[in-house]
Amino acid sequence: MNMKISRITRDKIVDYLLHRKEKFYGDLGLLEFLDEVFDLNSIPSLYDHRFESASGEIWQHMINNHDWDDEYLLKEYLKISACDDEKFILFVETCLHADVCVDEKIMMERFFRIRKILKNDKYDLIIESIKSNLPTIKVKKINDGEQWKYDVALSFASEQREYVGKVAEFLKQKGVDVFYDKFEEVGLWGEDLSERFARVYGGEESDYCVVFISKEYAKKAWTKFEFRHALANFIKKRGDFILPARFDDTEIESLPPTICFFDLRGKTPDEFGEIILRKLFEMIKRKSEG
Repeated sequence: MNMKISRITRDKIVDYLLHRKEKFYGDLGLLEFLDEVFDLNSIPSLYDHRFESASGEIWQHMINNHDWDDEYLLKEYLKISACDDEKFILFVETCLHADVCVDEKIMMERFFRIRKILKNDKYDLIIESIKSNLPTIKVKKINDGEQWKYDVALSFASEQREYVGKVAEFLKQKGVDVFYDKFEEVGLWGEDLSERFARVYGGEESDYCVVFISKEYAKKAWTKFEFRHALANFIKKRGDFILPARFDDTEIESLPPTICFFDLRGKTPDEFGEIILRKLFEMIKRKSEG
């Protein structure tokens, strides 16, 4: 049996889905969802021989009697953590289907959290296509040598660390790969920071950079260094890299005056973290359309 996606990874994904408020099958009926993955009528019933197939048995115990729960169904009856990769990948993709996640916020949250877990086994989630503004999400194997990147890097002055740290923690909990120096203390120890920060803030190791502008940010050597590399990549890519946010009205030289800023005044860290999350998802969708 082909099982390159480890049981640990599978269990983490299934546990994540089981502990969410909404059902793993979302707005689709349970049997309709399971048929997309397992073809229930082709599986003989295991325990209740009044039914010829798993479809009738599951209906009896999950819908009619309610004496099984979702965890028993997935882990014990269907043994989702022990099936082959093709079946498990189909299960994940179905959990992210637009018919299941009618609410795009649910799709977005599932996307980032499941993608983070899959990356432990060198798999990724991609948006393959967009139709009627609805994304089709697929599981993709990460090839050897393929460049890994942070979703977003945070550039800020130390005076705003308390606020930015809470934003970083929010994003991390949502499954975003975020470059925030406190998360990288071990990895940065002994490195040449000028070389590493040039790669991170210059776009070689990050897809986007949120710049937290303040009067302190405009004065400091390290923030100027980070911004210089971010700006160079912004110019190279003709946009779509720097996401500027303001704590105050400080002007940053060289930043095009036509670029749209986000005003942080009146926004909590969690509120701004949610906005970053939505922006990242929109950018990922846009890339698939381009």
